[in-house]
Amino acid sequence: MTILPRRLVKGDTIGIVSPASPFPAWFPRRFARSVSNLEAKGYKVKMGAHVRDKLGHKAGRKEDRLEDLHAMYRDESVRLIMTTLGGFNSNELLDSLDYDLVRQDPKGLIGYSDITALHLAIHSKTGLASFYGPHLMSQFGEFPDVLPYTLECFGKLVGQTRPAGRIESSKVWTEERLEYDQEDDRPRSMTAHWWRDQYVSHSAWHWVHALG
Repeated sequence: MTILPRRLVKGDTIGIVSPASPFPAWFPRRFARSVSNLEAKGYKVKMGAHVRDKLGHKAGRKEDRLEDLHAMYRDESVRLIMTTLGGFNSNELLDSLDYDLVRQDPKGLIGYSDITALHLAIHSKTGLASFYGPHLMSQFGEFPDVLPYTLECFGKLVGQTRPAGRIESSKVWTEERLEYDQEDDRPRSMTAHWWRDQYVSHSAWHWVHALG
């Protein structure tokens, strides 16, 4: 039986963890901006103790990344757990993750890419649904702010306990890449979709309430 996490409302606390790669350590300016943008939307933010750690291409030791996740699941004030970014290494946490702890306080986990390993394992072991949605840094770190389409879809998914229904495609898209902490001090160039009424865009599929 699928368990749905409690909905997130303004004023709730979002816990931030880095289960994979050390992007906060690599790109501190982008990290700071993403936190500021998230807080500006009316949410409280709580950092994992090791969220800025770096050990080669990993966000610190396996034990510390795991402890940050466990701490967020233990913390009754945290209503949603958001990953800083993906990358590599989330799979290292699966065998040692305390699934009984996750089940005791069912709260949402949101992220994508490498975080998919955590989504699948948690749902398989506990029945808890999670969200294949934005990371902190890649989406909320946009300059000068999170894109309106992203924020709207974010609210539809985490702000209610029922399925979000059809997610319409965005009116605009971009393939412009701006290097974090070097070039990302301006908005990326957007292009209008001429075919948006005929097809669902690839980006919209990232907003599937995966596992739910």
